[in-house]
Amino acid sequence: MIYRLPLAVLFLTVGLSAQSRSVVDLTGPKLPARDKKCDIQFFDGKAPDSPHEVIGHIRVYISRDKLVSRSESPVDHSKPEFRKRACRIGADAVVLVQQTVSNSGEFQTLYVKGDAIHFTK
Repeated sequence: MIYRLPLAVLFLTVGLSAQSRSVVDLTGPKLPARDKKCDIQFFDGKAPDSPHEVIGHIRVYISRDKLVSRSESPVDHSKPEFRKRACRIGADAVVLVQQTVSNSGEFQTLYVKGDAIHFTK
């Protein structure tokens, strides 16, 4: 027996999901990739005092439905994408340096920029 979802339910399911993309600009030494789900530390606006080098700049863009995503902050919503990209370039942490939110009707576009860093000691 084949079950068919009404078009409205299908539209709601697809329409509620967030779309994300990210861009990485490498600036430092090429490091080996880490495991996909590696542990990444996040710092808000200020780099840690421990010795480190910036190895890349990561920009994350997310389009989402405002009504569904009210409880989650732009930064929290972008962390999985930052983690994925930071692990891929061998970073230990990300310093979140900029976030912008633009609204258009019920949709929201998030832009979050961070510096991927590697601890040198």
